[in-house]
Parts: sequence; C-alpha cells; structure tokens
Amino acid sequence: MKDTNIKNEAWKYVVITDSTTDQRLLKKGRIGVYAYTLYHFYATQSAIQQTNKVWITDSFCRKGLHWGRNKFEQAKKILIKEKIIEEIQRKDEKGHFTKKYIIIHFLYNPDRLTPNPQAVKPASGKETTNALDKKTNALDKKINASKEKIINYTLKDRELTDLLYSLVQKNYSWVKQKTEKALEKNCEEMNRLNRIDGWDYKQIEFVIRWSQKDDFWRQNIRSVSKLRKQFENLIIRIKEKSNKNKIAII
Repeated sequence: MKDTNIKNEAWKYVVITDSTTDQRLLKKGRIGVYAYTLYHFYATQSAIQQTNKVWITDSFCRKGLHWGRNKFEQAKKILIKEKIIEEIQRKDEKGHFTKKYIIIHFLYNPDRLTPNPQAVKPASGKETTNALDKKTNALDKKINASKEKIINYTLKDRELTDLLYSLVQKNYSWVKQKTEKALEKNCEEMNRLNRIDGWDYKQIEFVIRWSQKDDFWRQNIRSVSKLRKQFENLIIRIKEKSNKNKIAII
C-alpha cells in the first residue's frame, strides 16, 4: 500500500485506543484477552488505512495473529457483542457480496483525520466513508461518559453497605439482590453518613448490627437511606436500652 496519504510515517505504528474499552475486554478473562488482542490488531490496520472503517478479511487476521478459526471467532464475537466493532458487507449490482469492512469504534485520533477515500472506497463507488459517523459518535460519548464517572465512596462504605444488605437478607430472605447501580448509590449515601453527618465507621457498623437484631428497627431499616434518616433516633434508642441493661455502647 502506498503511504502518500499518511502525514507521518510513524503514524502507521501508533495505535491509540480507549482505556475503558481495553479494561472492559481484559475483565473477561482469557477470551477477553483474545478479544483485546484482536481489537488492537484491527486498530493497527485502522492506523495504516487512515480510517476506522477497515477493509480486512478474517483469513488475513488469523494469519497475522497465528490463530486458529475457533479462537478468532470467539474473540470477534465478543467485539461485536460489546459493540466495539461492527461488520458490514455490500453487494454489487448483480447481488453478489463484495468487500467486507470492519468499523472500529472508540479509537482516538489526535488530529481528527478524515479517512482516505481511495484506501477504502466502497465497491459501488457511490458512498464516501466517514471515519466518525453519527452512530460512532453516539457510542463514543457513551463510553467517555462512563470513563469520566467519579466514584464518590470508599471501600469502607462498600463494606458497610454490603454488611447491611447481607443482614437484611438474612432477616428477610425474600428481599431481592440489589443491582450494581443501586449498590453504588447506596455506597454514596453511606459515604454521606460518614463524611457529611460526621458519624465514624465504627459507630455506623455498631448501629447497623444493632438495628438488624432489634425486632422493631430491622423492619424499618432495610436501606442505607433509611439508616441515614433514622441514625440519630437509633443512637437515642440504643442508649436508652443500654442504660436499662447496662450494656457498653459505642
């Protein structure tokens, strides 16, 4: 392939991918590592062809990676499922399939280069390639939003949140498991109980355990928001009972 349309010869060897996308793949274990490797192979071809719409065949990828068909197909399936790549293939005027293209999402181009239309010109000759079409932009915004998300709680907040819900489920087996998104919101609320309301974690843990042993309060404290709302009342009630029973409290 001629390099006349590449601004910098070194650009052929520079591949900049989204770190969030990389982490999504690597968390999937061995198959995720295969998908990660294939993703970067596609990205390298994208850099060479100067577009995120790459003309590339499966056999070329398998040969370049020294992979068998099974490993390649598993890796490619993950990339498609995660919407990291998109496969398209056109038909000519006679209805025969022509070139197959792979659209690669979440690539970073510091110069915002437009693709080289000669390198990836469709067989029909009617469509021009847009390296970042509307669909890609929408997906990029979504992944960047998740990348920029700030975590507003600590490991201790998560530990105490998990403690509360484990005790609640022990008391009430019918309570549904919280989704990860719901747990994160509860962890943030737990953080506010400590950071804003001023209760230290030892006090919070004591109150959580006490509330889930009390016949009345365990019915009313089944979420972190309720725990925070009733925390002072719980402290008062604990002190009243401790005075009667001479129990050492926090």
